[in-house]
Amino acid sequence: MRFLMAAALLIGTMGATFAQEDRHRDDRHREDRYREENLCQTVAADIQHTQGYTRLKGRERERIENALRHLSEFDAAFQRGKFDKDKLDKAIDDVKNLADNNAMSPEDRRLLLEDLARLREFRAHRG
Repeated sequence: MRFLMAAALLIGTMGATFAQEDRHRDDRHREDRYREENLCQTVAADIQHTQGYTRLKGRERERIENALRHLSEFDAAFQRGKFDKDKLDKAIDDVKNLADNNAMSPEDRRLLLEDLARLREFRAHRG
């Protein structure tokens, strides 16, 4: 009986340890997604993901295209070593406009708002 209780306790402890390791791995993965060199690509991928769940109308399509274009323009300059704060500001405004106005799932909106916070943080530290 004691053996079974000890085994159950050990298995429970191991399960909690594995769950904690999974959370740390997920946290590291999320941080890797937001590294400076990946930031614009990550945000663009998230925008394109929301596009898959949205019936695009005129203004919705325009907001997505604007956000993707300004992110791409900023990223191209950034990859060449130029930090163009005006292009980044346009991209930030576009992502905010998209998150505020396009129809999307609550999870997609949360993801874009997280992206928006990361873009603003990047701007504050670099600009």
